[in-house]
Amino acid sequence: MEKIINVERMRSMLGKDSPAKVSDFEIYLIQEGIKQILLGNNISGAMLKFLEDIDVIKVDLINTYIKDVSIENQKKIKDSLKNHDYFKSNWDYSGLMNNANFFGTQKDWNQTLIKEINEISSAIHEKTFNGGANLIIINPKLEPILEDLEYFHDNYQECNGYCKVGMLGRRYSIISTFNIAEKDEIILCRKEINEEIEETIFKEHYGIIKVLNYKN
Repeated sequence: MEKIINVERMRSMLGKDSPAKVSDFEIYLIQEGIKQILLGNNISGAMLKFLEDIDVIKVDLINTYIKDVSIENQKKIKDSLKNHDYFKSNWDYSGLMNNANFFGTQKDWNQTLIKEINEISSAIHEKTFNGGANLIIINPKLEPILEDLEYFHDNYQECNGYCKVGMLGRRYSIISTFNIAEKDEIILCRKEINEEIEETIFKEHYGIIKVLNYKN
């Protein structure tokens, strides 16, 4: 990590006694840029150039690092789903057809998926004591359903091994990857940065929502 991120330079610029005159916006760029790099996400060219110009990162090593992080993250997800308990629920895409008390459209029915997501997120919060889920991982097949939700915000980014398609509200990043073997499952988990060792970590508790009767 020291080869990619100049930690001493970063801390000197963000410290209270920093000799550099750093604006609030520049502080945001530094903090957000480093956070996204540590999470294995691509960042904009402008942000990349800014971090390079102030000698906080080494651009020539970033792409390789992000690729390695994304592969490692996917491995952690798969291993955790095999080795740890996780919360599971079902959501029926055609559920409105069997609900005599529901009079909305398919788009209206799709919003009920948010309730399932939030309930699993709350269960994760109760186990971690440090917050609920903040990451949703899907196979590209399920993208249209998530994009149809009321609080979906498009934020498409191509990354190594996956695509970040957007956000659900301000709580969940949505990642789409063909590496999810079960095409009809939505994986929820909590992903954090361990600042002491400066790497991403996954909490042990995950959630899976099985999407039933979806024929895309």
